[in-house]
Amino acid sequence: MPAHFFEAASEAAIERTIETAPIAPATHLAEDDADHDLPLLTEKVTSLAPSLADIQAAQRDAVQKELMCWLEQELPLAILKITDGIADQLLGELTRKAQEHLLPNLMMHLGDLPPDT
Repeated sequence: MPAHFFEAASEAAIERTIETAPIAPATHLAEDDADHDLPLLTEKVTSLAPSLADIQAAQRDAVQKELMCWLEQELPLAILKITDGIADQLLGELTRKAQEHLLPNLMMHLGDLPPDT
């Protein structure tokens, strides 16, 4: 028998073996894969890293929170400083006007009164 005849017979035997080989059910394969952390090709793999929009939102929230804390500390002090300055200015202005106008008028009225005897 020629050598190429044996090759054909062995190829035919291989084909019959492949055709008759039992195929494992897909559920069995899925159960085996459930023990592993590898995703199936049909699964959508999501990244654990946050997206750029999430990072920007977190940064915006952090900046807003920091600004609010800073304003809560600094704004009352700034208002107090300004109102103290305004109060000092107002007191100085009233004192000057009182010395210029009120005191001479009071002295004039006191001079018009008869002396106590």
